[in-house]
Amino acid sequence: NSDVYCPFGWETKLLKALASFDIVGPSSGRVCGRQQIEEAEKHKKDWTAEDVEAFSIRNANKFGMTMECIKTVGGFCFLLKKKVIDRIGYFDERFGLGSYEETDYCVRARKVGFICGWVKGCYVHHYGHASFCRVNNSKALWEKNRELFKKIHKMSEGDVISLYE
Repeated sequence: NSDVYCPFGWETKLLKALASFDIVGPSSGRVCGRQQIEEAEKHKKDWTAEDVEAFSIRNANKFGMTMECIKTVGGFCFLLKKKVIDRIGYFDERFGLGSYEETDYCVRARKVGFICGWVKGCYVHHYGHASFCRVNNSKALWEKNRELFKKIHKMSEGDVISLYE
């Protein structure tokens, strides 16, 4: 995304994680689900680059290269193997600008055997919704895409919620 700050070493950590997973993402303060770090969420809009770098070091010291399998990776920043694209293609354009395209992508990838992972000690600061909030009636678009996602994957509301747990 255009509203992220990537601290020193972030890409090396995600690249290393591709040895264990097919799609990988970092921790952040502005992301749905398990990748979210509450301390960083409180400061999502006001941290400077220096603040992000300092937090990234603390986070790396705390978690190192601890990785965890998760159901979906936040789309603000992720890395994937080319074989995933070769097998399932690109984002579904029906989702347009904003929400659920990455969740759809991860669900499609998992259905054919790919594994999503979270690198806890890798932190990328996501300021959040820099583009999406400029969309007229972004809440309606989010709701429309959520319903589209549920319809495509034949999921209930509870099924969708479980993707982020």
